[in-house]
Order: sequence, then structure tokens, then C-alpha cells
Amino acid sequence: QIHPLLLPNIYQGKSLVQVDAKLERIVSGLILKTARLIRFDPYANAFKLKPHDNAKLSKFERESLGRHGYISTWNYELDSACYFMRMLYFFHASFPFHPVLREREVKEAVMIMVDVWISEQRHEEDAYPTGELFDCVHCGKPYRYNPKELKRNGKGTITNSSVGLTWSGFRPSDDACLYGYLIPANMFAVVVLGYMMELAEV
Repeated sequence: QIHPLLLPNIYQGKSLVQVDAKLERIVSGLILKTARLIRFDPYANAFKLKPHDNAKLSKFERESLGRHGYISTWNYELDSACYFMRMLYFFHASFPFHPVLREREVKEAVMIMVDVWISEQRHEEDAYPTGELFDCVHCGKPYRYNPKELKRNGKGTITNSSVGLTWSGFRPSDDACLYGYLIPANMFAVVVLGYMMELAEV
């Protein structure tokens, strides 16, 4: 749980990360590592420290579960990137001039996830993000997961692209969404997008 370390006015008017240099290094390192893993695959929600031996993975693990490289679980959860953006925002509140916030990889990670969210507003139309930042193994095609968990051969239940919400395959609990537009996660996304708009102006 990183967020409590970033909350303001916790200890003598400061966040905990401001009063402990070790925590500052840990959180800034986590920001950069998370950004790099988002670039590795923006649909994955959990990663391993050491990569898989891909030769030992079954076809089902590779193609239906999306495992390869550093990916531990490929359950696409809208909230995963929300937590990353919230961490950026509150870390900036503590260290507005910290060099990690100006790293190209960190900025690109935000851009990647915004493009994913825009594409997933049209999940029913099989939309997917494109561009030079989307060069991962699973990029360049619509997201599909284990058909035992998501109906319609891994696409999920029917959604309506006209409503403006963005799709999520799974809830934070790792349970598959019965309905693809997870309202709490969409509300979270609205909040953190506001945070990113603020950071874009500084």
C-alpha cells in the first residue's frame, strides 16, 4: 500500500515519503518500474520480477492467459492504471520537481493508458490502440482473454459503445466483470484523468 505514504500532512505537516529518503527512493523507483511494465504490456495487471521461461509455457498459457516475459496475470483491470496515475499525482505533490516525473518513460506510460482507455470505449467494435508505443507481443489486436472467464470467446459480455464508458475485463478482486463497464473503476478513471490534466499544465 503506497498511497498512505503519499498523503499530505501526516507527520509534522509533511507526507511520510517526504521525511524518509529511503521511502522516496522506493516510490520513485516504483514509478519508473511501473511505467516500464506498462510499456511492456498495458493490458497486464501483475508482473514477475524475473521473466518466464517462455519455452516452458503451454500454448494455453501464452495465448489464452497472455503469459510471457514478465507477465504474471494478464487480467485487464481498468483500475490498475488508475492507481499508477494517482501515485504520480500525490508523489508530485510531495516532490514537484523530482526528476522521475520528467522521465520520458513515465510520460509515455500515461499516454499509453489514456489511448487504451479511449480504445476500450469501443470494445464492442474490437477497437484497440495503435502507434509506435504499442509494440508489445499482444498489441495490434483486440484484447481477448481466457474464454472460461470472459464470455464470447474471451471478449466478455455485450457492451454499448455509445455510452462513453471504458471497458474493463476484471474487477480489482481479479473476478471477471459480468458487465464490462465497471462503474467504480470508471469513476476512478475520471478522477485520475483530472489529476493528469493538472500535471500536464505544470
